[in-house]
Amino acid sequence: MQAFLEQQVRLIVFPVGMPKESPKKQIPTQQPLPTKSWKDHWGTYAQWAAFIGMVLLFLWSRYSEHAREDFELRVDERIDKKLEPGSTKLNELASRLSTVEGKIDALLAIKHIDRVGALVKKRDIASAIKEAESAVASLVAAKSARAPIPQEYFREAAFVISTVARESKGHLPMTEQLHKVAVALTEYNSAIQPQPDLTGPRKIIDTSIHTTIATRMNVRILFGVTIFPVYVHGDIFESSAPAKLSSNVVIDGPAVFIGMVPDASQTLDGIHWLNGVTFVNMRIRYKGGEVELGAVRFINCTFEFSNDPKAIEFASALASLGQPITIQKGAPG
Repeated sequence: MQAFLEQQVRLIVFPVGMPKESPKKQIPTQQPLPTKSWKDHWGTYAQWAAFIGMVLLFLWSRYSEHAREDFELRVDERIDKKLEPGSTKLNELASRLSTVEGKIDALLAIKHIDRVGALVKKRDIASAIKEAESAVASLVAAKSARAPIPQEYFREAAFVISTVARESKGHLPMTEQLHKVAVALTEYNSAIQPQPDLTGPRKIIDTSIHTTIATRMNVRILFGVTIFPVYVHGDIFESSAPAKLSSNVVIDGPAVFIGMVPDASQTLDGIHWLNGVTFVNMRIRYKGGEVELGAVRFINCTFEFSNDPKAIEFASALASLGQPITIQKGAPG
């Protein structure tokens, strides 16, 4: 019996220690990707902003440049019909010249001269005088630059000046400014004239030559040469005759007179200048008398005119260098 119980006990006795469960595998959780703020991209944003800013600045500068050019070329269209032909031609010239580099001073002079005509017609003399002053400054700058300009520029500008001079008769300050504009226009044209042929025999002139009434002086035959370096401190030709064409004082070329001293000069009044007389580097005077110019050239000359309507008309005509000019007493002006 005891043996039987011991056998049963052995059957129901559990082994010491229960088997442990195998640990479960832990699956790692996926962490969210970190998000970058605008601060992390600041360098890229700044580069794009700088690039866009440069593009906008370039476009604005181009726009401003074109706007300024358009403004400079724009002229007042309210002008008397009498001035319309000259004004229209000046505008056409401005359009053509605007494509040529270095002509800005000449373009500004066109604008100012055209504005003078419009303002005088409106009787705004104070503003017209200021525009005339600006025209002189632009012409002086163009002369200094020796910017080449077609001859029609001078013809049309001279037409406007002479027309305005007739419109503003009796107003001395306006006449004085128109006188300065005409002189500046003439000197500009003289400064850009091509040099003449200076080859050949020469004869120095160092004393004034006195002309008499009814004397025709063919300078080429008289001296046997055509090139004359002038060392006269004053006029080459002096005349005691009245400053009238009826005095028949004729200087008959061809001849080239070259001023070699600063005060070498010639007064044009009362003399017929014919057949290719050319003055180079000289002071040219006109005092309002009768005069005839037949294909006379003035190269790199300065000019001195009396301040009166007849002289302004002469100066305006002289601006178209090489054109025949005759001014006589009683002639329409």
